[in-house]
Amino acid sequence: MKAFLLISVLLASSLLAGVKTYKGNDGLYGLKDDNGRIVMIPVFQHVSNFQNGVAAVKKLDKWGLIQTNGDYICECIYDNITFFSDGLARVKYEGKYGFIDKKGQLVINAIYDYADTFAGGISRVKIDDKWMVLNSKGNELTLPVFDGIGKFRENVALVKIDTSYGLIDSAGKNIVPVDTSSYKWLSNSMVGFKRNSGGWSVYSTEGKEVNSLNYDEVGLLSPEVFKFKQNNKWGLVNAKGKILVQPLFDEIGNLKNSLARVIDNGKYGFIDSEGVVAIAPIYEHATEFKKGISQVRLNGSWSWINNKGDNIISKQDLKMEDQALKKDEVEKEIKPIEIKALEAIERAQRKNFNIYRTTPYYYNNGGYSNYYGYPSIYYSPFFYNTYPHRRHNHHRHHYGNYLWHDKNWALTYGGCGLGFGYTGKTHFTIKF
Repeated sequence: MKAFLLISVLLASSLLAGVKTYKGNDGLYGLKDDNGRIVMIPVFQHVSNFQNGVAAVKKLDKWGLIQTNGDYICECIYDNITFFSDGLARVKYEGKYGFIDKKGQLVINAIYDYADTFAGGISRVKIDDKWMVLNSKGNELTLPVFDGIGKFRENVALVKIDTSYGLIDSAGKNIVPVDTSSYKWLSNSMVGFKRNSGGWSVYSTEGKEVNSLNYDEVGLLSPEVFKFKQNNKWGLVNAKGKILVQPLFDEIGNLKNSLARVIDNGKYGFIDSEGVVAIAPIYEHATEFKKGISQVRLNGSWSWINNKGDNIISKQDLKMEDQALKKDEVEKEIKPIEIKALEAIERAQRKNFNIYRTTPYYYNNGGYSNYYGYPSIYYSPFFYNTYPHRRHNHHRHHYGNYLWHDKNWALTYGGCGLGFGYTGKTHFTIKF
């Protein structure tokens, strides 16, 4: 028993030992271990990197798989070979695709014109110019009747027969009949299909029809709400099939700054993501919101409004709205990482990381660092108005992100580390 255990340990050690390729005088490749001992003499035209102790090798224009100790998993007999996925490796033999197991045994015969590598226990395969789905046991989950099968997402895939589309699940079950003329993904969990009769329906990826109404058009408003058109009017329905807004609007735009522009009898207004009217449709024209403001025309006069519908009458008002919006957006972004960032600074200080001192250049109220190679911080009186950091006098860009600020100090991070600086004076960067 002890001898058996010793042999097992030695075998495992040999399989895990580091190996690297070396090139022989004839241009072929062999393997050596970390101590320089030859594991395999140079016989291969190509040796891939090892993954989980397995490498693909090419010999006499054919491919096989070997372990780090030089033992073959399968001999070099295949036109092409991939690494293992779901316990199987795809092989191409005499122009056809099949699969071998980790013992090198051909467990799914090479009879397919094409085959995907396995993912989630399934593979799309093509035979006689038709597609079907296999599981990792080689069982055919569908008949080979499809002219196309899309990639699986959320355990479902689009299928096509002639010019019609449908939906199948990962077990091969048909969950949306293949009798629709077009489709569009509305989200990862909802897809719209246009019936051959002409109307649109929306289905969940579980195959449940979200609403039985026959739509003229569909589109996405938010991940859980989509817009639909009936009789040339637009409404909203959620993912559970509940109608949030009856089809009343001439147009429903996309969400911008949490509001969507709508047109009602030629008048412009705005609704939120749930269809609640945020700004009444009273304007002769309105632009979509950008940076928290929209330009509107009322009684022939143009003005600016904020996302509450309040008029903005001066450049200072515009500037304050822009700053307030950016501050709000930044605060939403940084809250989840603010504490971690401050903890990282403390850890960096405790570990005595190098701190580099730089002198800022000033441009548009911001300091630009001239220290090449590391991210650094620049401070602006409106700290949420910081733009991607540019290395001074270099054509490269380094992108920094604001993390934290108080009256005198600002903190940001970049790809190389965290940094902080005292307003208007010397800036520091902590290098990681």
